[in-house]
Amino acid sequence: QNNNERISSVDTILDFNSADGDRIRIDTIGGTENSLGDLGLSVGFYGGHTNLIFDQQVVMIINDLDHTLVNDWNFGSYFEVV
Repeated sequence: QNNNERISSVDTILDFNSADGDRIRIDTIGGTENSLGDLGLSVGFYGGHTNLIFDQQVVMIINDLDHTLVNDWNFGSYFEVV
């Protein structure tokens, strides 16, 4: 199956700044996930931008964010799970 058939759009964040309190809000059934793995996400770096990947597909592109900082150790600095 073609990736474009499974996900029809990719969100792009142009001005993300965790120092200003920006968080990526993810709505889940339990709201208790506290790691990338719990959410089924991984992080990549393509085209000079941080990419969030779900099921081998890029689902979000975040400009001006160092991909090496987005990890389970810093999870709460970048994500809010509800």
